[in-house]
Amino acid sequence: KQNSNAGKEFVIGFLPNYGSVPTLVLFLTAPTSLNYTISCPGASFATSGSLNANGLVSVSLPGSVVMPVGKGKNGVFITATDDLIVYGLNQVRFTTDAFLALPTYIQRYEYVVASYGGRAGSSFGVVAIEDSTTVTLLPSVALSGGVLSYASGRNHTIKLQRLETLVLKGSDVTGTRVFSDKIISVFGGHDCANVPSNKRACDHLAEQMPPVETLGERYAIAPLATRTGGDMFR
Repeated sequence: KQNSNAGKEFVIGFLPNYGSVPTLVLFLTAPTSLNYTISCPGASFATSGSLNANGLVSVSLPGSVVMPVGKGKNGVFITATDDLIVYGLNQVRFTTDAFLALPTYIQRYEYVVASYGGRAGSSFGVVAIEDSTTVTLLPSVALSGGVLSYASGRNHTIKLQRLETLVLKGSDVTGTRVFSDKIISVFGGHDCANVPSNKRACDHLAEQMPPVETLGERYAIAPLATRTGGDMFR
């Protein structure tokens, strides 16, 4: 099957946002009618529903679904009876971002994290898709999360079970490499980044990282319609 953002199974996670408990929403759409299920056993959340062809459904999740810093159990499992497209929204007043979810069939074993530095809050998250997954980290900077801490420039390993999560923070975690012996989902972002770093207002950042195997050399981009000061790329 050709790589696509549409699929019948997704394993995702929501990174911590800035300040208060966030509003979390999944947006689902598909070219055909289908049934879907969404669950996060670690937050005791489950729901299901139907989607009409070319329709759009929004599903609210409790704020407790957010992955905790350190090790947790807040992976979100989404299944559908036909190919589904999923977006995740993580919203706190004045600080919001959304990400395109990637289906499990394109996930692989090696990732490079993209994030942003400046103020504290640069982070990434790993969600295990299968039991007994060994994750190896090669940090670009010193990392910490809960009781965990990892020095930069050397390999560190941790084992995760299905839908267990790992969130770590550093001064700018961009360039951190993540390897695994089973497929995983990886997310990069920031609690609330100042972009550019000399600007006062901050905003949440969150994206699902594509595996290294799927990266290319040419990209098509589109500027924001109302932006007059240019766009920034990493």
